[in-house]
Amino acid sequence: MSKLKENKKRSHFFSGKLSYLRGIEPDDYNQIAEWVNDPKFNEFLYQGWKPVDAQMVQEQFEEERQKEGAIQFAQCLISTDEMLGWCGLYKWEKIAHSSEIRSFVGPQHWGGGYGTEQHAMLVKIGFDRYNMNRIWLGTHQDNKGILRIYEKLGFTKEGVLRQEQFRRGKYFDAYRYAILKQEYNEKVKKLCESCLI
Repeated sequence: MSKLKENKKRSHFFSGKLSYLRGIEPDDYNQIAEWVNDPKFNEFLYQGWKPVDAQMVQEQFEEERQKEGAIQFAQCLISTDEMLGWCGLYKWEKIAHSSEIRSFVGPQHWGGGYGTEQHAMLVKIGFDRYNMNRIWLGTHQDNKGILRIYEKLGFTKEGVLRQEQFRRGKYFDAYRYAILKQEYNEKVKKLCESCLI
């Protein structure tokens, strides 16, 4: 089962079988900026495409921590410590015990199971460590890879935000998915753990 662990190189906040989560470090902002500027990567980004540099990324992360109560992680390969992507819990509502998952994997690592593991770790952390009652997330209607992950991990589709996003001269729908703590305990927890062991 996944657990906290330490190694000599870096502190692991939470580990799966392929990757682990650690805190964001200053050097990570350069890699994140590189990904965000990659047209293949940013095609489905909620905020759309705009050129960024490491300083802009750092300022955005700091603003998200202050305004949204965000808890942000870098996802790294266990075998090499290479950064695969980043993720976190955002818009943490302390009274309602809910938060939003935001999850990103660098394009060179797509299709390797890292996105599924990233979501499984975040769901488990959100419910088991931070006592969330509801975890939600959303995506572009054409982001087929992430939609498969949501469905695999037992998220429930709650709605469609019609023409919420604008890309290349066209409007697109956004989908919203969520898991409640009761659903997690009854059917999703074992599913998440199976992706992490």
